[in-house]
Amino acid sequence: MRRLSEIRKLPDCWSDPRKQSGGFGEFERIEYIEYQIRICGDEEMTEETKLRIMNELQQHGYAINNINDLFNISHKDRKLIPYLLELLDYLSDERDKEFVVRCLGVKGFTEAIPKLLTEFKSAKNNYYRWAIANSINIIHSMTIEKELIELSSSKKYGTGRQMLVLSLGEYKSDLSLNCLVSLLNDEEVRGHALQALGKCGNPEVLSDIEMYCNSENNWIKKVAINAAKKIKRKYL
Repeated sequence: MRRLSEIRKLPDCWSDPRKQSGGFGEFERIEYIEYQIRICGDEEMTEETKLRIMNELQQHGYAINNINDLFNISHKDRKLIPYLLELLDYLSDERDKEFVVRCLGVKGFTEAIPKLLTEFKSAKNNYYRWAIANSINIIHSMTIEKELIELSSSKKYGTGRQMLVLSLGEYKSDLSLNCLVSLLNDEEVRGHALQALGKCGNPEVLSDIEMYCNSENNWIKKVAINAAKKIKRKYL
């Protein structure tokens, strides 16, 4: 029986990019941090839910001392993916579901992508939606460009799209580049679009990036300068 007893990584909410991204206003940022503290302390998950998860994990051959041990799963634990995906159907509170979604954020867990995309579209809580996008970005599937473009372009998903936009930087196709350039006009995802364009490294978008190198928003300015530097180092 595999024992997940040592927490090797903190829940990623403690270094959540949204705290630095300028994507939220100050009040919303504080509200989000308080919300995440409740999640990470697993105060909102009922004892019944925690016991059910832990007992069923034992049946899968995994012994844990604390529900947060699930943050330890790695690519070696792929057989847990179907069970974790089932939990997303079983749980109703999106704060509990966010816990599961973060556990699924392991590079290569591509089997989880279809369900995560469905959850993203149906999410009621924008913080939950952002966490889903973050896990999709970490999983790093290279077969969902069309879906990412569609979701990233839809303003109804608000700041929840930010990490999907960042994922588009991996594709480097004309479709993704065109989408990212158009998203520079969208304040909710502008910073992540700039980061993604820097990742793409295409010199054709350098002028689009440099438009924001003197932005009054310090974070946007910093991201634009860094993205421009990446492209110049590679091509110029």
